[in-house]
Amino acid sequence: MIILYGGGGFLGSHVRMRLAARSDEKVVLVARCEPALPLTEREVFISAANFGEEAGLAPLREAHSIIYLAATSTVATFVDRPWSELDENVAPLMRLAKRLVRENAQCRLIFTSSGGTIYGRAHGVGPIAEDQPCRPISAYGLGKLMAEQALQFFARTEGLDFRILRVSNPVGRFARSTTQGLVSVAMNAIISGRPITLFGDGSNVRDLVDADDVADALIMSCFDTDWHGATWNIGSGAGISNREVLELVGRITGKPVPLELAPARPQDVPAIVLDCRKASRELGWHPSRALDQTVAELWASRAGIV
Repeated sequence: MIILYGGGGFLGSHVRMRLAARSDEKVVLVARCEPALPLTEREVFISAANFGEEAGLAPLREAHSIIYLAATSTVATFVDRPWSELDENVAPLMRLAKRLVRENAQCRLIFTSSGGTIYGRAHGVGPIAEDQPCRPISAYGLGKLMAEQALQFFARTEGLDFRILRVSNPVGRFARSTTQGLVSVAMNAIISGRPITLFGDGSNVRDLVDADDVADALIMSCFDTDWHGATWNIGSGAGISNREVLELVGRITGKPVPLELAPARPQDVPAIVLDCRKASRELGWHPSRALDQTVAELWASRAGIV
């Protein structure tokens, strides 16, 4: 059994679909509210509130892996009160980790960290590997780093078995956010006619990766028995500027993205591209889908809206 904790959103939907296609595993979906995507016959939903009580004990004791996707913030959320990351995101993960080592010490905890923010400003030239210093410049990135350190603490002191995936910027057909993910936000702007805000001159470089590829990496981590406490970058290994992303969306949709310009924000990393060779060597994972194909599929999934 796999527990998909915080699996009611965009990335969780991709994990659910990939699991259904690749495995006959039973999946317990834990989220604040029941997801819009219908449950399959192998899926069970438990609300996050109930999972924290008696209802969560049986699946927690049975599961061989937990994929942890829960998060309540984005890069812009806690700019003025960064300490809120502790209460909102780090503390809940720590409570789950403590409960897990007490109830099922053999279960793997797969944590989705942020390859796009945790390293901060790039150190040197070229893709960033996992051994580079982590110097986040946003509260969001700081929270992810603190969460990683918390898992390492539980591994040292109580034997927690964990894997960390530092995911770059996933893009996929289940993305619908109006505030997170430039591709999704840009498409929402085209559909609604309301402009998006482009911070800075559009030169910031990001590593965009297909969400199905990310889901595959998460699933592969569930069945890995060799790399206890491993940390892997999960991205495309290629950079694209925000301006280039908007141009790509415009070409694929045939419609210009309405824009409003604003000054650059200090919490935004100027450039980040991930070196994912460690995940390839150790996990056998590599990105497989081209960005233009991913963007085209996302737009096609919204064909009935336009």
